[in-house]
Amino acid sequence: MSEDLNKENIAADSSKDILKRLLENIQKFVTRASLHTGYSTRTMSFNVFGQQTWWHMGNIGGMNVAQVVCRCEITNITNSFDVRPISAILKATNTYGIVGVNSENGVVSVHWTLQAGFEFWVTKPFKKKSQSFISDILVYDQFSNRHIIKGVKFEYR
Repeated sequence: MSEDLNKENIAADSSKDILKRLLENIQKFVTRASLHTGYSTRTMSFNVFGQQTWWHMGNIGGMNVAQVVCRCEITNITNSFDVRPISAILKATNTYGIVGVNSENGVVSVHWTLQAGFEFWVTKPFKKKSQSFISDILVYDQFSNRHIIKGVKFEYR
């Protein structure tokens, strides 16, 4: 009887080893595939204008909300494909925002620079009126690459 248990333990250990090696090989394959897609992880650069970043306190349906706005230029820094910023997060409040690009279809063509804007509606006010604040903005493109606009200063209007 102990021989049967020993054989079962050896078989279970072998199965675990096989599964472990299989998962390691899959991970290696996925990593290699992502490295060779031809897409760069850095596709855009940003130029933020100081006068074009602001926030304001308002009221929607009896609820206090803060509107946070950032206008900037986005440049496609790739050599071969169009990029589209598809989402943005205001890091100070972890709020998703609206992305707007001044083009017909929201695409920034190769080596082009276009006007763009990010608008966030924060439902839990985090600053008092008249206070400025600094936050990073996380911007994601259609390839799920994350870009960071660091240290954007927002003045109260």
